Amino acid sequence: MAIASILLLQQRLLFQLSVWSLLSVFIGGIIAVLSPVGSFWSAFGVMNAVWGLVNLLIASFGFYGVMKKIRSGLRDEQEERMRLLRLLRVNAFLDVGYVAAGVGMVLWGKTPLLQGFGWGIILQGGFLLLFDTWHYRRGGSV
Repeated sequence: MAIASILLLQQRLLFQLSVWSLLSVFIGGIIAVLSPVGSFWSAFGVMNAVWGLVNLLIASFGFYGVMKKIRSGLRDEQEERMRLLRLLRVNAFLDVGYVAAGVGMVLWGKTPLLQGFGWGIILQGGFLLLFDTWHYRRGGSV
């Protein structure tokens, strides 16, 4: 049984997200551990590590879903491609909200903690915005 190209694409996207997530957890964790508690860098590191963990969970569930589809077969590849494009489009809009929330924290946050969290959110939301928009604009092609 040949694996549908859309499922291969989904695996690749989830792998890319997992790599970013692991880097975020690892580097964010190191920054947080090496920084004074309550400092800008501590907050920045923690935000990146937590965001990385959440994205890693999302990617794990995504891999599980793709593997299930591979085992059971895919009835309509075009429908699956449209579902992926819809998900990427919705995520891109959410990403804009994340970046805006981070900018708000940076502009109005009065403490190093809020500033660090804000910049962490901007970095993570910005990456996701680029990631989702790039793949959406490519039209879900392999």
